[in-house]
Amino acid sequence: FFFSVLFSVLVFGSELLISCNIYGEIEDIFAPVQSSVLFKDCVVDFNFAEFLIFYTFLNSGTAFLFSLVFWIVLVLLNSSVLSAGILGAVLAVQYLLYKTVEYTSAFSFFKTINIFSLIDFKSYSEYYLLSIFSIPVRLDKFLLLLLIFFTVVSLVVMMIISKKVYPIRTPDKLTNTFGVFVNKISIFVNKTESKI
Repeated sequence: FFFSVLFSVLVFGSELLISCNIYGEIEDIFAPVQSSVLFKDCVVDFNFAEFLIFYTFLNSGTAFLFSLVFWIVLVLLNSSVLSAGILGAVLAVQYLLYKTVEYTSAFSFFKTINIFSLIDFKSYSEYYLLSIFSIPVRLDKFLLLLLIFFTVVSLVVMMIISKKVYPIRTPDKLTNTFGVFVNKISIFVNKTESKI
């Protein structure tokens, strides 16, 4: 997660520095995003600086959740090729649903509750309501809650699975194994030196 945030900050920061160098200074970074043509219909109250921070953390959180799910599947299946194949197929189906299903369709749930709707800023820049038990809920808030919920659940599941699959070794065994390995290397080096 921290590497993803750091990488995103470096990418966006370098773009800000380049634009600052070209135009002389950063202008209107604290202006509302609605002042831009691209975000004229945005429903959240952001300025450009808050938007960059939010978008960086949103993409980092989505990537972190995906990596947790991949790790869980990898530990459960114990095969990296099969795990990557299954998650690739799931991503392909989600992408097809995200691109082909309309918001007015009866299957719009599969378009809105999707990993690609987290990555795309359209769910935050346009006003969408979901009906959950006949209660209207804004899509952007619901997606954030789902991201946090699934990240926490994935962390807990990953900790439980990792503890069962990879038990913690005592430091004595680890130290002993490392000591045996170092002794074998020193014996090999001594034999090689004596032959030379």
